[in-house]
Amino acid sequence: MKTLNSWLVTISCFLLVLFLASCGGGSSSSGGGTSFDLTGTWRVEVAIEPGQGFVGGGMTLNMVQTENSVSGTFTNDPPPAGSINCFSDGTISGSVSGNKLTVQLITQGATVSGTMTGTSDFLSGTGTTVFDGTFCSGTISWSAEATRVGS
Repeated sequence: MKTLNSWLVTISCFLLVLFLASCGGGSSSSGGGTSFDLTGTWRVEVAIEPGQGFVGGGMTLNMVQTENSVSGTFTNDPPPAGSINCFSDGTISGSVSGNKLTVQLITQGATVSGTMTGTSDFLSGTGTTVFDGTFCSGTISWSAEATRVGS
């Protein structure tokens, strides 16, 4: 009977390990894995938190994802009549973990950083922009939605 119990315990442990391995391997919440590919052109609409003295706008991102890193360029839309762009077009630097993109826009005039989550076709998130006084000054909070353009 002792041998049979040992055998059942061994099989139970083996099945438990096999089950856990099959459940855990593809999880997008695991530390380094990514659940989407962000390479491509993205259209971004930015909304500025009310009362900050700035208007929202749009931009186009051209991103390349290599494993867990994102790089690329962005261009701002022309500003609304009577206003100015508070920072120039520039480059993108970021990292991806699971379905989360942590991004920084590198530009003359501001430091833009944020976190967005979503899918390979749609992202949404929030962040801050700190203006360095080149074109504008101050700090703002924003929210944004990004949609992949084309395929």
